[in-house]
Amino acid sequence: MNELTDARDWFRQAEADLVAVGYCALLGDHYLAVSTYRQAAEKALKAVLVCGNKEFPKTHDLDFLGRVAGLPKSLLDEGRWLSSVFIPSRYGYLGGKIPSEYFVEKHSSKAASAAEGIVEWCRKQL
Repeated sequence: MNELTDARDWFRQAEADLVAVGYCALLGDHYLAVSTYRQAAEKALKAVLVCGNKEFPKTHDLDFLGRVAGLPKSLLDEGRWLSSVFIPSRYGYLGGKIPSEYFVEKHSSKAASAAEGIVEWCRKQL
Protein backbone atom coordinates (compact mmCIF):
# COMPACT_ATOMS: atom_id res chain seq x y z
CA MET A 1 0.00 0.00 0.00
CA ASN A 2 1.37 3.42 -0.91
CA GLU A 3 1.42 6.00 1.84
CA LEU A 4 0.69 9.68 1.66
CA THR A 5 4.01 11.49 1.68
CA ASP A 6 3.06 14.97 0.51
CA ALA A 7 1.73 17.53 2.99
CA ARG A 8 -0.82 18.78 0.44
CA ASP A 9 -2.19 15.27 0.01
CA TRP A 10 -2.53 14.76 3.76
CA PHE A 11 -4.32 18.10 4.12
CA ARG A 12 -6.56 17.61 1.08
CA GLN A 13 -7.69 14.29 2.53
CA ALA A 14 -8.34 15.91 5.91
CA GLU A 15 -10.53 18.51 4.20
CA ALA A 16 -12.32 15.82 2.19
CA ASP A 17 -12.99 13.91 5.41
CA LEU A 18 -14.51 17.04 6.97
CA VAL A 19 -16.89 17.45 4.02
CA ALA A 20 -17.92 13.79 3.98
CA VAL A 21 -18.34 13.50 7.73
CA GLY A 22 -20.80 16.36 7.73
CA TYR A 23 -23.18 14.12 5.80
CA CYS A 24 -22.74 11.34 8.36
CA ALA A 25 -23.80 13.71 11.12
CA LEU A 26 -26.76 15.03 9.11
CA LEU A 27 -27.95 11.48 8.54
CA GLY A 28 -27.70 10.69 12.25
CA ASP A 29 -24.65 8.45 11.99
CA HIS A 30 -23.03 10.17 14.96
CA TYR A 31 -20.76 7.26 15.90
CA LEU A 32 -19.23 7.35 12.42
CA ALA A 33 -19.00 11.13 12.51
CA VAL A 34 -17.08 11.06 15.80
CA SER A 35 -14.47 8.63 14.49
CA THR A 36 -14.12 10.39 11.13
CA TYR A 37 -13.71 13.84 12.68
CA ARG A 38 -10.86 12.39 14.71
CA GLN A 39 -9.25 10.98 11.59
CA ALA A 40 -9.50 14.35 9.83
CA ALA A 41 -7.61 15.96 12.72
CA GLU A 42 -4.93 13.27 12.52
CA LYS A 43 -4.42 13.78 8.80
CA ALA A 44 -4.18 17.56 9.17
CA LEU A 45 -1.56 17.19 11.91
CA LYS A 46 0.43 14.80 9.73
CA ALA A 47 0.30 17.41 6.94
CA VAL A 48 1.94 19.93 9.26
CA LEU A 49 4.61 17.44 10.27
CA VAL A 50 5.37 16.40 6.69
CA CYS A 51 5.48 20.05 5.59
CA GLY A 52 7.95 20.84 8.37
CA ASN A 53 10.08 17.79 7.52
CA LYS A 54 9.56 16.54 11.07
CA GLU A 55 10.21 12.88 11.69
CA PHE A 56 7.39 11.00 13.35
CA PRO A 57 6.71 7.31 13.80
CA LYS A 58 3.75 5.56 12.27
CA THR A 59 1.19 6.46 14.92
CA HIS A 60 -2.41 7.50 15.38
CA ASP A 61 -1.77 9.23 18.72
CA LEU A 62 -3.23 12.74 18.40
CA ASP A 63 -1.57 13.89 21.61
CA PHE A 64 1.88 12.86 20.35
CA LEU A 65 1.31 14.27 16.85
CA GLY A 66 -0.07 17.49 18.28
CA ARG A 67 2.86 17.97 20.64
CA VAL A 68 5.39 17.38 17.85
CA ALA A 69 3.49 19.79 15.58
CA GLY A 70 3.34 22.47 18.29
CA LEU A 71 -0.44 22.43 18.69
CA PRO A 72 -1.60 24.89 21.39
CA LYS A 73 -2.68 23.39 24.72
CA SER A 74 -6.39 24.10 24.21
CA LEU A 75 -6.31 22.20 20.92
CA LEU A 76 -4.19 19.43 22.45
CA ASP A 77 -7.02 18.99 24.96
CA GLU A 78 -9.52 18.78 22.09
CA GLY A 79 -7.32 16.16 20.42
CA ARG A 80 -7.19 14.14 23.62
CA TRP A 81 -10.99 14.18 23.78
CA LEU A 82 -11.21 13.03 20.16
CA SER A 83 -8.80 10.21 20.94
CA SER A 84 -10.77 9.21 24.04
CA VAL A 85 -13.92 8.59 22.02
CA PHE A 86 -12.33 7.11 18.90
CA ILE A 87 -12.12 3.44 19.91
CA PRO A 88 -15.50 3.44 21.69
CA SER A 89 -17.11 5.04 18.62
CA ARG A 90 -15.76 2.25 16.45
CA TYR A 91 -15.72 -0.85 18.62
CA GLY A 92 -17.22 0.00 21.99
CA TYR A 93 -20.06 -1.46 23.95
CA LEU A 94 -21.18 1.45 26.07
CA GLY A 95 -23.70 1.05 28.83
CA GLY A 96 -25.35 -1.84 27.03
CA LYS A 97 -25.42 0.02 23.71
CA ILE A 98 -23.45 -0.41 20.53
CA PRO A 99 -21.76 2.73 19.14
CA SER A 100 -24.55 3.52 16.67
CA GLU A 101 -27.03 3.59 19.56
CA TYR A 102 -24.82 5.37 22.08
CA PHE A 103 -23.36 8.32 20.17
CA VAL A 104 -25.77 11.18 19.55
CA GLU A 105 -25.71 14.68 18.10
CA LYS A 106 -23.97 16.23 21.11
CA HIS A 107 -21.02 13.87 20.57
CA SER A 108 -20.68 14.57 16.86
CA SER A 109 -21.08 18.32 17.42
CA LYS A 110 -18.29 18.32 19.97
CA ALA A 111 -16.13 16.21 17.67
CA ALA A 112 -16.83 18.60 14.78
CA SER A 113 -15.79 21.61 16.83
CA ALA A 114 -12.62 19.88 18.04
CA ALA A 115 -11.58 18.61 14.62
CA GLU A 116 -12.41 21.84 12.82
CA GLY A 117 -10.32 23.78 15.35
CA ILE A 118 -7.34 21.50 14.84
CA VAL A 119 -7.68 21.49 11.05
CA GLU A 120 -7.95 25.29 10.96
CA TRP A 121 -4.82 25.64 13.10
CA CYS A 122 -3.03 23.24 10.75
CA ARG A 123 -4.18 25.21 7.71
CA LYS A 124 -2.49 28.30 9.15
CA GLN A 125 0.76 26.39 9.62
CA LEU A 126 0.94 25.22 6.01
